[in-house]
Amino acid sequence: MKYELVPVRTRCPICEQQEGERLYSVSSSEAASHFISEAKNPGRYQRLKEHIERLWNCESCDIVQCCDCGFCYAWPFRSGDAIFYNLAYDFIGYPLWKWEHQETLDSIRNDVLPSHPEPLRILEIGAGDGAFVKGITPEVTSSNNIVCTEYTAFGIEHIRRLGVTCYDKDIRDLFSNGFEEPFDIVCMFQVLEHQDRLDELFETFTRICTKNAHLYISVPNQKFIEFIETNDALLDMPPNHIGRWNSTCFKAMGQRHGWYLSAHKVGTSESFISRARKFAVYLYMRQSQRHGTLASSVLRLRNNKLRVLAQAALVASHSISKIPAFCRLLSGNYASSQWVHFTVADRNQARA
Repeated sequence: MKYELVPVRTRCPICEQQEGERLYSVSSSEAASHFISEAKNPGRYQRLKEHIERLWNCESCDIVQCCDCGFCYAWPFRSGDAIFYNLAYDFIGYPLWKWEHQETLDSIRNDVLPSHPEPLRILEIGAGDGAFVKGITPEVTSSNNIVCTEYTAFGIEHIRRLGVTCYDKDIRDLFSNGFEEPFDIVCMFQVLEHQDRLDELFETFTRICTKNAHLYISVPNQKFIEFIETNDALLDMPPNHIGRWNSTCFKAMGQRHGWYLSAHKVGTSESFISRARKFAVYLYMRQSQRHGTLASSVLRLRNNKLRVLAQAALVASHSISKIPAFCRLLSGNYASSQWVHFTVADRNQARA
């Protein structure tokens, strides 16, 4: 795909500037087919398509990049809800310990624990099945000092087995009427890119945290997404992902709500093999979403072994045609994740 770069006037959710460039547009049918095969499950596809239209209040969505801060966002800027995710996904697989988990644990060890004698109160938003929680207890704090949020029943069950309190609510609603004890640390791994109502979200962070709190966030790397899309692989499809962040965006949002950007890192520890594998799979998946392609026909094969073999062959063939693009992935700029660490801003930091 080649980005259109057509000037448009919207309102950036980060800096509120109205000048942007439309990268591309997607219809509700294209968005639905990203998640559900119409040929394989026409009824569910139709329900998802109609629900996406209700979320957008129209039949299409633009992907816009702000000309000021560089934030890339879906317009309408509306996140998916529980109905959307239940329709779009049969099962959400949760990763084990990740790069951003380790970065956060290292920062807690070095930046938080030495100056924090009391037991730490920690909140993790969108905690999956508790992989991060398992990795920090009991070293960082005890399970009864941790609170999580998670929407899936599978994840909630696993988290509660760890003795951790877990809610199936948005924190903006969960803590709207106050709370008993403020949090010293808030973590949000691969969740922020799904969120709308950003000012309300960061206002909630400020309201529920201590005066010396730390905020850790990881999101997909904007450069990796651009690489994937412009090399004809999967689109970063709304209303699942609706915002692509960079360091400028993080700094601007943090400053508006009293948070100082202490650190920003791109996941350079990720191997070339890992990036290349993702790209190869995304190339095939993009082809499988297009009507009339061999990849879309393979999805309808009933013989599981034959389907897997055919898919592997197509992944390989699509990859061969993109060898120059694979070579570009050798650069660390195209790691798939980025991580940030916020601290509560003091006056000197706020002026910086």
